[in-house]
Amino acid sequence: MTSVLVALGGSMFFAQTLQVQRQYAFSRPWILLIDAVFPSMLIVFGVAWWTTWKALPSAKVWGMAAGLTYVLVSLWQITHGSQSDWGVPGVEFILGVVGLIAFSPRPRKRYAMDEARPEDEPR
Repeated sequence: MTSVLVALGGSMFFAQTLQVQRQYAFSRPWILLIDAVFPSMLIVFGVAWWTTWKALPSAKVWGMAAGLTYVLVSLWQITHGSQSDWGVPGVEFILGVVGLIAFSPRPRKRYAMDEARPEDEPR
């Protein structure tokens, strides 16, 4: 839920600055790409939270998408930032990896009872 609120706050901030940036949009097209980052994060984190809360089958996919978003954004901050230490991006990276592990698909366990059954007997 905190991720959704942070992304929502970032979206509102960048929506307000869009008026100022319009004059630079055609000279620097990457500015529009940066403005699209926070609303897309808002959508990914919001849908991941909603599907997990409602226990929908697509919750694992959206949870992995949210974890991957954390990993990618933190790696971008680490590689393009001026800081020499990991700091907050390092925490975001760790949270993203934990999210990827938590929502990753796991192999189904085979029970000994299933292997002991004859093949012609219906299950």
